[in-house]
Amino acid sequence: MYRWNEEKNALLLSHIEKYPNQYIYVIALKGYIHYVPYLKDVDYIFLKNIIPSRKLNKQYKGV
Repeated sequence: MYRWNEEKNALLLSHIEKYPNQYIYVIALKGYIHYVPYLKDVDYIFLKNIIPSRKLNKQYKGV
């Protein structure tokens, strides 16, 4: 199941101008929320990093 957050979507869209080909996964790993910036190509998806986020952990805690 997916939940949509308009405020978060607006924030992420503001980054499109700065990083036009970059997207972000939000994942739970060992009970903590991380975000994973990635680049999408025709043949592959390149995961750039994995970053723990206190802000996202508060937002998604218990979801």
